[in-house]
Amino acid sequence: TLGTERKLFYRELAARFSHVNGLMWNICEEGIASFNPPSIMKPFADYLRSVDPYDHPIGVHNWIKEDGIDVVFADFYNHPSIDYLSIQYRSSYVRPDYRDPRLIHMLADLRAATASAGKPLALMSDEFERVLPTDDESNKLGLFSTGGMKWHRKAHLWQWYLGGGAGVEFIVDSLLNTHDFRHYEPLWRSTRYARNFMDQIPFGEMVPSHHLLAGESSYDKSKLKISGVVLAKPGEIYAIQLPNSRRTGTLDLSGASGSFTQRWYNPRTGNFEGATTTIAGGRNVALGTPPSASSEDWVVLIEKSPAQRP
Repeated sequence: TLGTERKLFYRELAARFSHVNGLMWNICEEGIASFNPPSIMKPFADYLRSVDPYDHPIGVHNWIKEDGIDVVFADFYNHPSIDYLSIQYRSSYVRPDYRDPRLIHMLADLRAATASAGKPLALMSDEFERVLPTDDESNKLGLFSTGGMKWHRKAHLWQWYLGGGAGVEFIVDSLLNTHDFRHYEPLWRSTRYARNFMDQIPFGEMVPSHHLLAGESSYDKSKLKISGVVLAKPGEIYAIQLPNSRRTGTLDLSGASGSFTQRWYNPRTGNFEGATTTIAGGRNVALGTPPSASSEDWVVLIEKSPAQRP
């Protein structure tokens, strides 16, 4: 409970660390329903808010339980001291009516629920899988049985960002015993490529719009089918992740007028590649073929032509 010792501990944490840029406070570790009910943890957040002079974001963490996200997180919706949810996702935790166990369904539910409660919350992804220092997607040593960096890039990292989520955190294989992080450089590089792309789009003004994409290939692994996702500022900009580009499908631009430019972003190199093409709105648009490696994942950026931007 929030007694003298905990207040002293939180005040000391704030005094020592709150000057750090980008700091995020996380109130608990996998404990919401297990041993720290919201009635206990919300006063923790309130007190930490009162002693942090820089007002860093405060969130709570838990894995998604099979009885649903609202059972886990709902008591924190619209609480003034809670700014984000720290979500540990497992692919088996899905509603039976979901078409497939994609992260985007959970993100959509949480975005809608927190907004309806009066305070939209940032959605952080934590402890998704144990990432090994390899690009071998067949690796089965992941903490929750999938593992492999290709899987993370195709089925989690980009799906989370373009599904409307915020930061992504991974578990490394050696956990607290890691002294040399250089062998994780492929992971850091892949994540930086995703972040660099997100810095080029107005993320805060965009909303998940996956229904606009149809006919694309899925990325199938471990009985999961991961399909494409769309983040859009309708009529202005569309970011599409294709985890498998054998068939890229069509994007519904029937509600968008004018001309747009289309570019291909390679999540494996961090570069836009191939030619920039011009497409017309007001119809369903075939995304076409990526510049290379059509069996791999690609990201498509469709933007209003410069001359037509406000």
